[in-house]
Amino acid sequence: GLEEVRSLRDQFKAHLVGAGFAEDVELPVVNSRAKVEVLKGLICAGLYPNVAQTARSQDRCVILDRDGSQWFCHPKSVNFRTLAAPRKRYIAYSMRLQTTKQFLMDTTLVAPIALLLFGGNLRLTYDRTGIVMDRWLRFKCTQTAALCVCALRK
Repeated sequence: GLEEVRSLRDQFKAHLVGAGFAEDVELPVVNSRAKVEVLKGLICAGLYPNVAQTARSQDRCVILDRDGSQWFCHPKSVNFRTLAAPRKRYIAYSMRLQTTKQFLMDTTLVAPIALLLFGGNLRLTYDRTGIVMDRWLRFKCTQTAALCVCALRK
């Protein structure tokens, strides 16, 4: 995702410096990983409700939207290979593209906490073992964590 973009930026900078078009100046990096997560949270806030989640289907990873429709990450996306991993992930996207398959375009992986803080309406589950967002995204957590998230949203 954004890490790959940073790598491309650094490569481009190296080419500019090598060609004499720019100076090689190092700027201090202060907790850049945290900055990336904040950026992803802001992207999530801006794109919501354009969010999907991954799920395992037999031996492959599928992406499901709110209606349960299956989507695919575009092969040119920086997240194409990342989404093949077996763990559950949440994806914010800018648009959908219908060709021979249904593709999500301009995808960004987002953390569950970003969705919980910047997403839709939250409700505690009846058994108080988690949170449901907009009646479709389910997050397992302790009752204390669920109450803290709901309090932060107010």
